[in-house]
Amino acid sequence: GGLLSIRYGDPSNLQDYAGEHEIDDLNAFAGNLGPMCLPSNLDACDDQEKAKIKELQAMDPSLLSEKVEEQEWRIKELEAEFQTLIEELVKMHEAAQKKTEEVKAIKDGGLGLMKAVLTHDKNAKAGSAE
Repeated sequence: GGLLSIRYGDPSNLQDYAGEHEIDDLNAFAGNLGPMCLPSNLDACDDQEKAKIKELQAMDPSLLSEKVEEQEWRIKELEAEFQTLIEELVKMHEAAQKKTEEVKAIKDGGLGLMKAVLTHDKNAKAGSAE
């Protein structure tokens, strides 16, 4: 089965945890969690983050909403493209695996013995020609 998906942060903007799922890694990650920079928690923001929040708050809400939708749509497009690439890679890997199996079948089908017979016969003829 797959691993549990861990998300953290502001409920309106949850972030995906991308670290290891071993207990020591999770404990280290959890130990580093602290207050997040949010419009409702400006004390946790640096000056650059505060300026960005002010800039976004000054935007027309419908324009901001439109930008959010555009970016979320772009993420969906990119994820779909990623999935297509993964599927293509799987197909390529399967095709490469079949080629490897075909080579093995040829080798296991007596190629080595054929080469040995050729070498032996060539050497035997060279020996008898002397």
